[in-house]
Amino acid sequence: MKNIVLAAAGALPLVVALAAGAQQAAAPAEIPKHSCNAPTLPGSKMMEEATVRRRFENDMKMYGTCMKAYVAERQAAAMSLQNQARAQADAGNEAVKEYNAKVKEMNDLAK
Repeated sequence: MKNIVLAAAGALPLVVALAAGAQQAAAPAEIPKHSCNAPTLPGSKMMEEATVRRRFENDMKMYGTCMKAYVAERQAAAMSLQNQARAQADAGNEAVKEYNAKVKEMNDLAK
């Protein structure tokens, strides 16, 4: 019986660590909005003028470049969060394996 109490006391830090890890889950951060300025489409008559059309096409290219940079930044942020979540899940799974091993050890001692 004394062995069971000692083994249970050895498994206690694992349970505490799992509970602390579960409490660390935070509310998702607010996603920043992009700061890209979408160009205004000139009317069909204005688009017939070469300088207006070229300016609009250049503005569209700048907008596209800005949006691609924003999307790349958001993807990098998402990948970072996924990696953090994966590390936390792996740590939790490892703690559960250790806990299960201690419980099995306690059960084997009790026999």
